[in-house]
Amino acid sequence: MPSSSPDSALKEAVGRRLAAARLALGKTQEQLAAEIGVERNTYANWEGGSRLAQVQAMLRLMARHRVTLEWVYAGGLHGMPFDLQRDVFAAASRLGIAAGSQEIPVGVREPGRVKKVASRGGSLHEEASAPLRKGDR
Repeated sequence: MPSSSPDSALKEAVGRRLAAARLALGKTQEQLAAEIGVERNTYANWEGGSRLAQVQAMLRLMARHRVTLEWVYAGGLHGMPFDLQRDVFAAASRLGIAAGSQEIPVGVREPGRVKKVASRGGSLHEEASAPLRKGDR
C-alpha cells in the first residue's frame, strides 16, 4: 500500500502525536509501553506509523496520564490539563507537528501565562508563555 493513502497518513499522524505526548511526559518508548500494557515493539510500531494505535491502550494512556483520544487520533489539545497541553504543544512544535489549530485553547490558560502572537495566516491567537513578572507588560 502506498504511503500516501489515507490509512497510512492517519497511522503516521497518530504516531507523531504519540511521540509528542511521550516526550511531553518525559518517558522512553519502553517506559510508556509498559505503563499502558503493551510491548515496546508494538508501541514503536505505533509511533513509527506502521500500525494504528489500539483504542484500548490509548484509553489506558488517557486514564494514567490524561492524554486524550482527541489528541491521539485528531490532534486536538482540548480536554487535557493545562500543563500537559503546554508540554505536548511544545513537543509537537519541536517535532514539526501541527497541534490542533496551532494554539493552546483559551478556556484552559492560566492567568498571566498567555500572550497573543500572530499565526502564519496573520490572525492572532494565544500561546502559553512564562509567568508575567513586574515590568514585563
